Amino acid sequence: VNPDQNWFYHRVIFADMTGKGTFDMVTCRAYKPIFGSTKQELVVLTFDGKSWQPHVLASQGCDIFFTVTDLNGDGLHEILTADFFGKKLVMFWTEGKFF
Repeated sequence: VNPDQNWFYHRVIFADMTGKGTFDMVTCRAYKPIFGSTKQELVVLTFDGKSWQPHVLASQGCDIFFTVTDLNGDGLHEILTADFFGKKLVMFWTEGKFF
């Protein structure tokens, strides 16, 4: 994660997003410059044995409020976000593993 980007984070949820039986970090982050557009990302960080590697899942529809759940009981995660800046609710899902 590049600390020079001035992202702000409000929470992290640990969940096995890769199906490897290890915990990954799921977070939403945002960057609001004084001038210009807000940037937002849904990110999963996986540990490669040396450092945490970020994987951007989405660049819109998320900023700070989210949860990870299994709504339909299929063993796969859904991510529900409240897009504060976009004024909407968003759901991300996959029909397989995220990675």
